[in-house]
Amino acid sequence: MSSKKGFQNILLTIDDTVARIVFNRPDKKNAMSPDLHDEMHKALDEIEKQDGIKVIVITGAGDSAFCGGMDLEKFFFEPLMESPEKFKKLADIAGRWFNRLIEAPQIVVCSINGYCFGGGVDLVGISDLAVAAEDAVMGLSEVNFGVLPAGGTTWAVKNNFNRKQGLRYCLTGETFTGKEAVELGLVNIAVPKEKLAEETDRLVGLLVTKNALTLEAIKKVFTKLPSNWYEAVEFENGKAQELAFFQGEKNWLRHGLKKFKDREYKPGLGSYKLDKGE
Repeated sequence: MSSKKGFQNILLTIDDTVARIVFNRPDKKNAMSPDLHDEMHKALDEIEKQDGIKVIVITGAGDSAFCGGMDLEKFFFEPLMESPEKFKKLADIAGRWFNRLIEAPQIVVCSINGYCFGGGVDLVGISDLAVAAEDAVMGLSEVNFGVLPAGGTTWAVKNNFNRKQGLRYCLTGETFTGKEAVELGLVNIAVPKEKLAEETDRLVGLLVTKNALTLEAIKKVFTKLPSNWYEAVEFENGKAQELAFFQGEKNWLRHGLKKFKDREYKPGLGSYKLDKGE
């Protein structure tokens, strides 16, 4: 495992196929400051330089918080007092690393170990998979300040919650737990906090056994799939052919079907692996 230096507001470690990012501001509920946003870009730059990374895991330092949202003082108050242009610049920087996660070839997994509000909910909403502590407290408190959940947060709610529940939490500011987040559609799995790291590792362990190009293709299709049935079928089939092309002679479909024909592989029970030398 390699720990990358030069970070203060986050921790970055890379272990072969997995990159782990820890928001490292536990005294501020791991809220996102301008410096943290800058470091997230640097972390993603590091990840892009290294081949073979299949999964990015994001969590929070300490036992109480995943991410309390944007730092109200450093991200909102101080820049707005300086000038609207300063705030817009910071908001653009923040938004760009969210965009980079959506577009990243890696599967982004959030491991929610505690408080998760505002922009933290946005981050979970744009992630690909999420595991939460059952008692993690989550919410959209923007309405309590007289503002709406912006910066992509309303989009994240609309695309994860059903309409009635999304509006409920945006309009009331009520909190919900990690366990309830599963029922709402924001989180995949909720476990007791003491089991969170273990369950996150189990999920990551499943992902890293899969072909990297296939993981990327599935994520891309899910993200960009047209809503029209006919267009969706054409898009899916085109991406499937593109995937086979980029896998080349070691096409998993071609080899996997032969193994299946020879009764050497059961596709419903595990990931197919190419034999050595193939």
